[in-house]
Amino acid sequence: MERNELKNILQQPYQRNLWIKTLQFLTGQDNPLTIYVEPKEVSLSSKKQTEIVRRLVQLGTVTTTDNIVLPIFEIELQEKVRIEYNRVGVNELIKSHILKDAFSGAISTYYYNGNMPQEWRFSFISKHGASDFFDEVEGIETAPKKYTYIFGTSEHHRTALERLFNLKQSAFKLEDFFEAFNVEPVSQNFFKEYKNFFLDFVHHLASTENRQVFEGE
Repeated sequence: MERNELKNILQQPYQRNLWIKTLQFLTGQDNPLTIYVEPKEVSLSSKKQTEIVRRLVQLGTVTTTDNIVLPIFEIELQEKVRIEYNRVGVNELIKSHILKDAFSGAISTYYYNGNMPQEWRFSFISKHGASDFFDEVEGIETAPKKYTYIFGTSEHHRTALERLFNLKQSAFKLEDFFEAFNVEPVSQNFFKEYKNFFLDFVHHLASTENRQVFEGE
């Protein structure tokens, strides 16, 4: 799969067949990817969950080279739900169903059906650590850490593309998933570059001011 083809998939509304194609590309022939003939329906256990999620299914599993099995979930959200405003309910869902039997991690997509917003989310989720996104959860040891990208927009998704290709070219161990989807280095690089830009700008202003004072004398 070429970079432009993958970018085109990420810019489109969520389609299961295209996402499976993406997973097949990422895993390659040497890394086992199991896609179920019929997705396994996961029953929701609380009224709060059904108010947020219309349907939750497991599409299959992917096995890392260090023999970690990561389940692959697909979550169809209710029409009026926005994850950013329903963090507690989404986190309850993750703890109860997605990570219940998958301590090491899981892969999930969140999308809307029909004429709802085209945006969809891809997440790699693990119980290792806590995140600001799910800061309502009590207890660091049980709080999922969630690495998320938002797709279905016209953006170029350069960072996501880079990380996905890095995963494709990695040894495909569990640690490579954390490395590929950890947003902290991206944020650190951004602020480092911003700081350098700011210092250069201040230096430029100081130099200009000194030159004007000198010329005025």
